[in-house]
Amino acid sequence: MAAVWEGHPDIRETVVVGDMQDLSDKPDWSGIPVQDPEKRATLLSAIGESRLKELLALVPDEILKVIAVMDGIEKVDAPLEPDALEKLYREAHGLKGVAVNYGLVRLAKVSAAVQDYCRTRGDIDLLRRKLQECSGELVILMDQ
Repeated sequence: MAAVWEGHPDIRETVVVGDMQDLSDKPDWSGIPVQDPEKRATLLSAIGESRLKELLALVPDEILKVIAVMDGIEKVDAPLEPDALEKLYREAHGLKGVAVNYGLVRLAKVSAAVQDYCRTRGDIDLLRRKLQECSGELVILMDQ
């Protein structure tokens, strides 16, 4: 029997930036920027390019934290640690917050889909690949 995370009763959240159906193996990212240009401009104006690059350089480690939790979760119908899905949800929620604050649109979408996974138990391998893609995109973004 698959475990379903019911969530904490005090958490009231609507996921508006992603769901599993939007993340096919070959998604059309053409309409979704890696980073929102307006948010980037605002951040550059507020903190400057070097500080923004320093902050963005921290994000891949945050992605790795989520992937590490995902690695501890077995496939559907396998036994889970009692709090594994809740821990994954919290880590993905934090990553989504970071992504939204820095305007990382694709990462926010994937992070929201990881949160959705905690409710629906979708394709965790696909989500892991998408997080890895986002991490690679950040490296390219920082070199621009």
